[in-house]
Amino acid sequence: MRKITELPAWERLFKRIVWEQIGDIEGKKILDFGSGEGITANHFAKGNEVIAIEPSEQMLKDAWTDYPYRQIIGDGGAA
Repeated sequence: MRKITELPAWERLFKRIVWEQIGDIEGKKILDFGSGEGITANHFAKGNEVIAIEPSEQMLKDAWTDYPYRQIIGDGGAA
């Protein structure tokens, strides 16, 4: 399991502020556009159904996957 403490201090602070503003949620369907390494998708996948969309395969190379969520590689546009 990857730890939030592995992130730079500024990124940990930003994510904790955003997550605190969103609050504790459970049993929801969540869509994460521009999921990057999946840190937020992974965080909210505990107790929720999460779909994460990220156009860069490079960003997904080190994706956080401690909790199951669906990862889509692409930009969400119509084919």
